[in-house]
Amino acid sequence: MTPEAIAYAMILCGFIMLFAEIFVPSFGLLGVGGLALFTWGSSKILDGDQMLIIWAIDGAALMIMFIISMVYLRSRKQKTITGVEGMIGHEAEVIDWKDGEGLIQINGELWQARSQAGTAFTPGQMVEVSGHDDLILTVRKD
Repeated sequence: MTPEAIAYAMILCGFIMLFAEIFVPSFGLLGVGGLALFTWGSSKILDGDQMLIIWAIDGAALMIMFIISMVYLRSRKQKTITGVEGMIGHEAEVIDWKDGEGLIQINGELWQARSQAGTAFTPGQMVEVSGHDDLILTVRKD
């Protein structure tokens, strides 16, 4: 294999690693490795024009930082959809109720629940989940 072919292979592997950084949780290792391979391969091909290599590496690094920051910010803004926190605001059906506590069905699951201010509900009534205390949901009239 010629040195030029090895250099092109390094550049290609660098781009593949940079692309994989978007989809794989490698905490930046694939991005750094991709930049290193891209730099090394580029320096073997472009002997005289070092400024072009620096601009390409800076552009790739900025692109990676921008994509990672956008993914991070988007994930931080998403509403919780799992667990007890994800049930707040959803409707539930009262299955059994006595003395301000009982069972409700939400998303096909049975949960223990309490009402605010000891409100009484009847089986079959629809209520809204307004909060939780550990694994006991707090409900109110819908």
